[in-house]
Amino acid sequence: MQRFHLLVSLFAFCLGMFAPAASAAPVSWPQKPIRLVVAGPAGSSVDIAARIIADGLRAALRQPVIVDNKPAAGGTIGAAEVAKAAPDGYTLFIGFNGPLANAPALYAKLPYHPQRDFAPIILTTEQPNLLAVSTELPVKNLAELIALAKSRPGKFNSASVGNGSVSHLGMELLKREAGIDITHIPFNGSPAAVQSIMAGEVQVIFAAPSNLIGPIKTGRLRAIAVTSKKRYPFMPSVPTIAESAFGQVTVVIEN
Repeated sequence: MQRFHLLVSLFAFCLGMFAPAASAAPVSWPQKPIRLVVAGPAGSSVDIAARIIADGLRAALRQPVIVDNKPAAGGTIGAAEVAKAAPDGYTLFIGFNGPLANAPALYAKLPYHPQRDFAPIILTTEQPNLLAVSTELPVKNLAELIALAKSRPGKFNSASVGNGSVSHLGMELLKREAGIDITHIPFNGSPAAVQSIMAGEVQVIFAAPSNLIGPIKTGRLRAIAVTSKKRYPFMPSVPTIAESAFGQVTVVIEN
């Protein structure tokens, strides 16, 4: 939590510096509630970060900060809504790679332009993705998962947090590099994706650690690998994908 608290302080500081200048708001900004649009559902990793930031902003700015979740269409609907909002410093957006970096390459036309329609304030969090499997699947590491998938092509499903997300594209990259056929099943955010694997609807999940750590610690899911270059500090026993001979598969989520 110390990292999050530091980020909240930096966010409030930078917001005070840049938001009035960018929007020509009065020096006494803010004078009314601030809306923080989140490109993810309640309980998702980006939502957790947003709510911690909102708490810090309320204390620093002494104004209500309303968290507004807009997870549909991989966060692009929320991004479009913020892009159309008045540039007065009272509508903020916390997104991730999907709507801000991946979407322009995936969709022929978007109702917003990531560079022209947004004024960046600060990078709030950075985390890897985690590859985990149902404990019903008889595999304990990435090599065993790949071997099983190759022996039964197209028979297993993998959950992602949505089309075009890092969760989706990261798994597709791994599938290509490993030469395996696993069916992609997109969900509207990580909570729904985790519920699906817990219910036995999918066997593999590729998502941020925040929603997976609990089920892994209670033995309901098994962590296979992490996508960062180095091992995840909160799960040091889980090897990186690079350690499993797929060094080119490195994925990091930025909010």
